[in-house]
Amino acid sequence: MKNHLTKKVVALAVSALALSPIAIGATVLSADSAYAQGKSGEKGGGGASNRGGKAGGEKSAKANRSAGAAGEKRNKGALASELKGLNAMHANENAFKNASPDSQVGKIAAYRDAAVETGAAYDEWIASYNEYVAFEGSYDGPASADLQAQIEATDETDEGYQALLDQHAAALAYETELARLKDLSNADAATYAELQAAEEDVLLVASGGATLSPEALAELRATLGLN
Repeated sequence: MKNHLTKKVVALAVSALALSPIAIGATVLSADSAYAQGKSGEKGGGGASNRGGKAGGEKSAKANRSAGAAGEKRNKGALASELKGLNAMHANENAFKNASPDSQVGKIAAYRDAAVETGAAYDEWIASYNEYVAFEGSYDGPASADLQAQIEATDETDEGYQALLDQHAAALAYETELARLKDLSNADAATYAELQAAEEDVLLVASGGATLSPEALAELRATLGLN
């Protein structure tokens, strides 16, 4: 995952999406249960009662859908209220392209650009880290220091002396490359951390210094195409 901010944003966005289907599923299940009870009564011979059970289930389902829609509307309203000037995120792309840096749309555009740059840096870090991990498992022989000790304890005329030299050279090459990949991954991680901190600063400017709730931040990022 990503950096401290982006990781948190992604996790929260995913959590929000995961919670919503569960809630909807529970509502649908409640309606289905009512309908099933009506069908069960019909099998038992109570025709009018069965139809009533079915109608009750359908009515319950409709009420649940209405309640869900009303709740979603309230949530949207609360998010819009919290986002305040950040609601300018709904401006069209031309507005973003032509916005003054000091305008609200311009500040949001700056945040979007910073977030995109942070995301690219994260991808580079993950790529270099994966390369490091993959290469790390490519060698399972003795360390070059251990082989050097064996070489020093072996006579040059010994039959296995050249094999030790070759193995030592391979181990040394592996360790050198592994160190390079490790440094590269760490450097990418540091770049990512710097850009992530800069992204947070730009977001604070766009939000007028307000710290957004996870839900509001997820809404902003989704609208800007950052999730």
